[in-house]
Amino acid sequence: MFFLMKIVFKYILLPILISLIIPVIFLIAMYQPMDPYYKDNDQLETLVFNEVISDGFEMYAQVNESESPLSFSINENQVNQYMFDVLKTTNASFDTSRTYVIEETQFGYAGSWFLFDDDAIELVSKLDVFVIPNFNYQTSLRIVFDIDFDGDIMTLQIKNIYIGNLPILWMLDVAVFGLNLAGIDLVEEISNLLNQFGTYQHEEKILSLSVSDVLNQQINDNETSEFITVLLSNLQQNDLFEIESEASSLSFVIHLEKLSDLTEPIDMFQFSDIQSFDQATTQLFESINYVELFQSVVTRDENVSTYAISIDANDINPLLFVATNDLFPILFDVSGFRIEMQHPYVEIDNEILLNVPLRLFDENNNVVFQTIIQLETELLFENNQSVMSLKGLYIGDSDFDQAFVYQILMIAQLPIDNNAIDITDIMSILTNQLPIETILTQGNNLVLEVEAATLIPIETQLDDIELIVDALSDIEALPDDIQASLDGIVAAIQTNDSAAINDAFEDFSEIYDALDDTIRSEIESIIFDYIEDTVIIDSILN
Repeated sequence: MFFLMKIVFKYILLPILISLIIPVIFLIAMYQPMDPYYKDNDQLETLVFNEVISDGFEMYAQVNESESPLSFSINENQVNQYMFDVLKTTNASFDTSRTYVIEETQFGYAGSWFLFDDDAIELVSKLDVFVIPNFNYQTSLRIVFDIDFDGDIMTLQIKNIYIGNLPILWMLDVAVFGLNLAGIDLVEEISNLLNQFGTYQHEEKILSLSVSDVLNQQINDNETSEFITVLLSNLQQNDLFEIESEASSLSFVIHLEKLSDLTEPIDMFQFSDIQSFDQATTQLFESINYVELFQSVVTRDENVSTYAISIDANDINPLLFVATNDLFPILFDVSGFRIEMQHPYVEIDNEILLNVPLRLFDENNNVVFQTIIQLETELLFENNQSVMSLKGLYIGDSDFDQAFVYQILMIAQLPIDNNAIDITDIMSILTNQLPIETILTQGNNLVLEVEAATLIPIETQLDDIELIVDALSDIEALPDDIQASLDGIVAAIQTNDSAAINDAFEDFSEIYDALDDTIRSEIESIIFDYIEDTVIIDSILN
């Protein structure tokens, strides 16, 4: 008898008990009482994009340290106000006095909401099953995400799924099968829930949200929205942007400290007395090293077709100031904070670098951040058409792509086509006066290859040199070695020996470079005046 009872218990009663206990265990594990998030919740807060930006700048200004990042934060109440609005599209009469968004005879759906925790986001959906009067079986669907961001798409990778307190991700397929038998399509339910916020791919367990789409919804200005989208993409590419989830808030962190550049920019207002291109051009021509230019004329032979005129950045910047003075500075006001793009200036280092200083001012007009946007350019000159091609953009040590270059130039209201700016009108100030063949960069100089004219007879050269030497001899306190070197140039020209002439000019230039500014200025003025009044300048300028 005992043996029979043992068999009955092992093969009949035990399986029945297990089949009864397992569902009970699952029901206990899935049971999760919780307060409805929206009922009587007066903490919901509308997300105002400009306020988020302003709060981020204010926090940054208070820290006021160059090593600090810039952070924009949104909290759970702001995000869940958006969720609340989504739920109202399902039930227009749903409000914070109600418990359920959807209430049927057998169950009530109390809504969905986001919770933020350290390095994770949790989406909670509450469901109550009405079993008997005065007792509701309460459970929830909780989806925990890891966050990733590629510059536009925010990817929420499902880390785990819970029904109540029961983790089911590891057995999701089994749970889906079991719930299908009960008439519940879990995959469809999860997909319908998540597709309200983005695009859900069940196979990869990924929810994708487009930041640009969110910006377009929040910002009416398409240009501003596009600029922010491109900016975020470039920040992400340079490891300057990250999304951080922490208790009750989600932060968008920009590592502004990596973009800081405290280099003192050139003060372009030093050219404020130059009001026209004619003035800027006159200053440029006066800055040409006519000693070198005259040397190239004297020593040129019939095989040389051009003269090389070297000008540096200091000669170009007055032209640039006149050309851009009506455009700069460019100001942006962001909730009391001011972003200022200041006058651009040029540097030359085997390539033309266009620098645009940028500063951020707080409400008290204090500079809280500064940097220099540096555009790497190439000047293309052909058939008297001048085009500045944009090769790259750098801020600090970070390299930004062509899309961002385009956005910056559009903000600066500069005409751009295929990442190039046509500057023919500006360069025509030079090309109309100089027969320029080619333009190239060489070290710290921009070199203009100017078409050469007929060789000047040696007699004319000697006459001109003697006039200059006589005029220079009248300068008070003219150093003896300068006088001697000038006499050396005259003697060398008489020999018609190019090597001797070059040596004489080099001796003169070496002594000349060591002179004080006052005497140099007098010498330059006399040389320029005499060259300008002779056939030499006609030859140089064709």
